[in-house]
Amino acid sequence: MITKKARSTDMMKMFGVVRDFLDRYYKATRSDRFHRPKFADNIQSLWYGLTEEERNKVLILARRDDFVAFEEMLLSIDEENEKNEENN
Repeated sequence: MITKKARSTDMMKMFGVVRDFLDRYYKATRSDRFHRPKFADNIQSLWYGLTEEERNKVLILARRDDFVAFEEMLLSIDEENEKNEENN
């Protein structure tokens, strides 16, 4: 059984991996290698703009260092946001 304290420690360790992953992704967006999301202009606004489910997916993608899948996720979020704005 994993205690609450152990669970939060694992999450804190993972956040370092996520922060590094997001930082490297944003550096690549400056050279137009990857899509920069319209809903976020920095790492913090990106992280806090995601739902809990999306954050969990980012944790998995960061472990795999999968920028392509992350970019696809951001593109789909931007498309959803555009559709919602058109409907309103």
